[in-house]
Amino acid sequence: MKKFFVAIILFVAFILYWQTRDSSLTVPIQAADTPNAPTDKSANVAPDTASHSQALNGLNYADCRNTLQSAKDLKQKWAGEQDWDQRLEQGYSIDDITLAMGHFLNANFVGSWRAKQLKHNSQLSQVNRSLGEQVKALIPDLPSFVRVEKAVPQPQLTNIAELTQDEALALLESTEISIDDLNWLLKQESLPQTLLLQALNQIEDVNALLGYGITQNETLHLIDTAAFHGRNQVVSALLNKGSQLTNDPYLGTTMEYALAGLDYRFRMNKLSDDEVFKHQIEIIRLLQSQGSPANFISNTEQSVKGFFPRHFYSFDAQQIAFLQQTHDLVLAQILPKQGLRFDKQSALMQALEKELAEQLTTIASKSERNQCKKIVARVDQEWQPRDLDFFTTKLTNEGKTVTRETLNEIDPILADCSSKFAPKALGVSYLHDRELKDKVYGFARENKISEAISVLEEAQLNEAEYRHFFYQLLGYDSTYFVPLQTSRLHQERLSYSLLYDATKSKIVDVIAQGIDIDELDYSGKSLLDIAITKEDLQLLNYLISQHILYPERVVGRDPLYLLLDTSDHRFNPDQLMTYLPLIMSLEPPIQPAHIRLMALLRLKYTKFYADMTELYPQLIAPEDAQLPPAICLYY
Repeated sequence: MKKFFVAIILFVAFILYWQTRDSSLTVPIQAADTPNAPTDKSANVAPDTASHSQALNGLNYADCRNTLQSAKDLKQKWAGEQDWDQRLEQGYSIDDITLAMGHFLNANFVGSWRAKQLKHNSQLSQVNRSLGEQVKALIPDLPSFVRVEKAVPQPQLTNIAELTQDEALALLESTEISIDDLNWLLKQESLPQTLLLQALNQIEDVNALLGYGITQNETLHLIDTAAFHGRNQVVSALLNKGSQLTNDPYLGTTMEYALAGLDYRFRMNKLSDDEVFKHQIEIIRLLQSQGSPANFISNTEQSVKGFFPRHFYSFDAQQIAFLQQTHDLVLAQILPKQGLRFDKQSALMQALEKELAEQLTTIASKSERNQCKKIVARVDQEWQPRDLDFFTTKLTNEGKTVTRETLNEIDPILADCSSKFAPKALGVSYLHDRELKDKVYGFARENKISEAISVLEEAQLNEAEYRHFFYQLLGYDSTYFVPLQTSRLHQERLSYSLLYDATKSKIVDVIAQGIDIDELDYSGKSLLDIAITKEDLQLLNYLISQHILYPERVVGRDPLYLLLDTSDHRFNPDQLMTYLPLIMSLEPPIQPAHIRLMALLRLKYTKFYADMTELYPQLIAPEDAQLPPAICLYY
């Protein structure tokens, strides 16, 4: 008599399954997302935006980016909340729904749903439904997220790998093995194939579908699991028993599972010294002779790549040659898989698109969304910047030395982007002496900075540890600056970033204790840089009121550059209009890099550009002005 182990499992909906892809609104949000796109000098010339402005009704890049992102988020939410099972009740086929889901959602979500539907009448699914109905009858108020299912494998099998071979054989002979039990056994690497073949003898219908169950298993047949795990003898035995090869147009075929297993062996560096690697080769050869197909993105002598839900396989030229020369396996001879064909005009897609269109009007009209797509697409087409790696290679190929200066000649952002040439960071070391820290910070809270300093000086710490305490103590009281600077904790050159992070709202009070606002810190940063990058208007107003000098910087980005840089993820056009008058009051020298940034600003934010240049005509970018050639991917 079969024993059932009833387990109540609380399911949490994994976010992974609900992540979706958007086909109809797929437009790059920023060119920074595609830094290696081909660059055409003519494409980096800012176009005349007057006609565009009229056609696009004054919409700007920021508004459009937000509109399209909101539409994308709504679309993802709408698709994720669809009751796709209900579409079956409406008469649509599993294939129809699979294709529609694939248009709106990612392959993992779609694969899971499809497998569940295909396995609806599997033995395990039927048993689990029966158990669920029985429990529901006993506990009518049982929450929907509580699942009652048959345990796989049966409890007595869970420790089979710890038994001797004789004990394991005896256990198998005394246990009625289900197809799902055997599927689990196939995955236990330490079990020899002799045991697996013994278990296989109990399976009458080798073509029965595997269950879905708690593990949400998307593998359809035993032969697929055997093919993935290198069980060559089991694959042969299954074929001899009449097993059909899986050839689902969306989920993994038997060959695809075998290729994914081979890819895994390569990645784990388990090659000729691993018997399973040889078994994997034998399986693929056998499946090849049976005409088992696979999905390929590419299948050449240089690259073989393919995927199916939750799996992929990829082999480079060296691996392909190794397989052919050493094992006489030619991957190019594997037949291509015939997948499902998407039809956007299908009845289901038409119904779904109509429902979605109604939802999207709550974000913006279709006309406005289309206009926004044009704006964002135009920016991406016109502005195709390159990254640091590209320009480093370019300079090297031209026989030039790569330095901050040569990078700065291309664009100041590159000079700041290269960590190789950046000033060496001041070391900060966090002391793990809890007793010492409690004593020091206790004195700091009691306004006894002299006692705190004495404790630290007696501890004889290293420079990095002293530096840590210097900035942390300033966070307690700005008046601690002078005593700290006249102690063993003295900092020859300050780090404005560390200073700001430690003091934040108190930084103005700290500066007032005697910091020279015109002095650059150890890395060449100005307090103006900090005010802009930290978006601290109070600090900026204070510095202006104290008549700070605009920093003379030969290399790297200056405050005006930081303010005008629309590629920075923190860029806010409204904030720009608040900060700009303050920076311009310092009469910064206008450099070619600033004009390039203004040309990009004109392309992205036409109205803001017009407002800015009306106030500050020195920022006008000529119609043929180049756009910024570079971005930094490391901020």
